[in-house]
Amino acid sequence: MLRIFQNISPASFLLLLFYFAGLSVHVFLYPTESDFSNLTILSNLIVNEWTGFSNLNETTLLIIALICIFLQGILMCIFMNYFKMLNKFSLIPAVIYYLMCFLFPEFISFFPLLVINFLLVGLLFLLFSVYNKTKIDAGIFNIGLLITIIIMLYSPAAIFIIFCLYTLLRLRSTAFREILVFFSAVILLYFLQATLLFWFDMLPAFTRQFSFKFSPEIRNLLDDPVLIVKLILSIILLIISFFFLQQKTSGMLIQTRKYFSCLATFSIFAIASALFASTVSVKNIYPALFPASIINAYYFIHLKNREAAEIIHLAVLGIVLLFQYINFAA
Repeated sequence: MLRIFQNISPASFLLLLFYFAGLSVHVFLYPTESDFSNLTILSNLIVNEWTGFSNLNETTLLIIALICIFLQGILMCIFMNYFKMLNKFSLIPAVIYYLMCFLFPEFISFFPLLVINFLLVGLLFLLFSVYNKTKIDAGIFNIGLLITIIIMLYSPAAIFIIFCLYTLLRLRSTAFREILVFFSAVILLYFLQATLLFWFDMLPAFTRQFSFKFSPEIRNLLDDPVLIVKLILSIILLIISFFFLQQKTSGMLIQTRKYFSCLATFSIFAIASALFASTVSVKNIYPALFPASIINAYYFIHLKNREAAEIIHLAVLGIVLLFQYINFAA
């Protein structure tokens, strides 16, 4: 089945739609409730005041969530092709991404982080685009602006500031002046936000967004045995893919090798950010799916034994469908 998605064509794209629709059937029969927790000042205004998303019915929100997930799968294919992680354009990364998403029904519902993930992917695009370039003050300034907007929408993302600095230093020789440019963008946006809130007599709300609290209740998630099994299976597949990737690094371009290193780091920061969310939920690790799925997709695409790749894919698909029906019974 994976061979169908090896190349891009109208037929393979149509089959990808049917593949995604097949995975989505159970979601309409047994939908997961939308989640509007972990809202900041800005995201609360967008969700509740400006767009009225919180007032939409669950079916509409579910359709929006599915569209977001489908588009992010396509975006992953574009991402891997643009940064030369693939020899040619393939839809297999989207297939792997959809399987990872549908393994966890919590992801198949509308929640703000689902939309913010588009911005996080955009952040990766901007960061990877600075590789070995000179005179990119404007690009670094844009990175600072974007990460600040993301933090204003989802405060636990503040930890990604460290990731941005790590990636800039990892991909190029970054001068201290450029780091100052990055932080000047961060400070500028916060200054504008503070000024705006001051005029509306909401300055206390501005200071509250800087209070981060570690969530020890994360251990409560481990009380769900089904979730534990899913996480273990996901980690096993990721470990296999990672070791396969390690074996291939010697033949990679240095540029591509650094990209994969940054993606692995991004997934660690994404999981760490979940620990600082105000409401503990498996949904908070959603951003980690993008880099993890890229590593898994690389394994499926470059595995020489195509029959083995097909068998593993069918096994993962079977596991996803099995857990969907287990959720039905629950």
